[in-house]
Amino acid sequence: SWVVHPEYAVTGSGRLVNDIGVVNMVSSLPMTPIPIAASSAPRDGQKATVAGFGLTAGNASDAGVLRIGAMVIASVEPELIVGVSQDCNSNTCFGDSGGPLLVQQNGQANLVGTTSYGNGRNCALGETTIYMNLQSSKLIGFLRGTAPGAQYN
Repeated sequence: SWVVHPEYAVTGSGRLVNDIGVVNMVSSLPMTPIPIAASSAPRDGQKATVAGFGLTAGNASDAGVLRIGAMVIASVEPELIVGVSQDCNSNTCFGDSGGPLLVQQNGQANLVGTTSYGNGRNCALGETTIYMNLQSSKLIGFLRGTAPGAQYN
């Protein structure tokens, strides 16, 4: 089953707010969970890692392969995080929505955001991507209420 944030919305300008959901699995996945960063906020200029199964370019047809890349956090706002691609072939694209934005904190990866949308159609180097800031009070509250088994750091 899944639960979408009850205040998910698209603004008049097309901006997504509270763009998050929780998927409840029938059984546990065979992997170590990555904790959600709840005590230490990401910061401007911090390097981050993204992952997803989406396209490699706006006109590609190569979705379905897990890819991992690098981003830099350009700005942290109360509800969202803006990331800028910094490496060749390391931007998020169509099909990557919901994927992780990870930062290293105290020597381990922590989930600070989830991929929401981008500012370009080409998914190219230098384009920005918007991530939902999981430390937003509305989002962290939603996660704590709908994913009680999640780990927080």
